[in-house]
Parts: sequence; C-alpha cells; structure tokens
Amino acid sequence: MADFVPAATNLRSHELFDVVQTGGHVQIISKSARVEASAYATVITVAEIEANPKHFARPLVSGLKAAGYAAYVQGKVDGKYTQIGLTAADYAKGTDERARYAAWVSETAATNAAGRAFFDGMNEGGDGYNPYR
Repeated sequence: MADFVPAATNLRSHELFDVVQTGGHVQIISKSARVEASAYATVITVAEIEANPKHFARPLVSGLKAAGYAAYVQGKVDGKYTQIGLTAADYAKGTDERARYAAWVSETAATNAAGRAFFDGMNEGGDGYNPYR
C-alpha cells in the first residue's frame, strides 16, 4: 500500500490566516510572524450538529445558518481560540482531498482489522489474546 501524499487545498483566506485542508485534517495557518505557524483544527458541519440533538454547538446553528455558513472551524489563531465560518463553497473545495484520504484510510483500516482478527479471537480457541495467561 502506498503512503498517502496530501495535497494542500486552501479552503479560506483572510489577512490573518489561511484555512487549509490537508488530507483528512484541517490546519489554520497564521500569517503572523510572532506566533506558531500552524495548528490543527476541528471542522464541524451544520448537518453534523443538527443530526445530534445533544451536540455542544447546538446553540450556534441559527447564527451559522443566518450567516450562510455550512460548517465552522474551531481552533487557534495567534494564540487565541476562535471559530471560523466556512460557506458551502469554501467547504466544498476540500471534498476531493477528503474523499481521497477516506479511501486511503479505509484501506489501512481494513488491513489493520485483518491483522487484529488473528489476535482477537482466531487464536487460543477463539477466546482472544490474554496477556496474563
């Protein structure tokens, strides 16, 4: 299996930062020379929030929809925690990269699961690996 080679896709630019999709991860890259260059962030979609009635970001849904955002990025910019909105067009820019990464991860997960199956039940008469035996 070949290693995954990410292709950075710029989802959104601002004078202070860039939001970049790299494989399955999103980074906020600061344009300030004073602080760390980049930090990984979390993307949360409005659909994801609406699907979970107990989601911690539920109070933000009406504001996100009113602003025309399909998702938001939660992370750090210049040492401060922030939430950066992404429109549907911004979020769609990373679709190909996310799909490519998901395909690669599923192949890796299948390989790992096949390896674990041997240790989690196929040996020792089907009762799994017991390190204390």
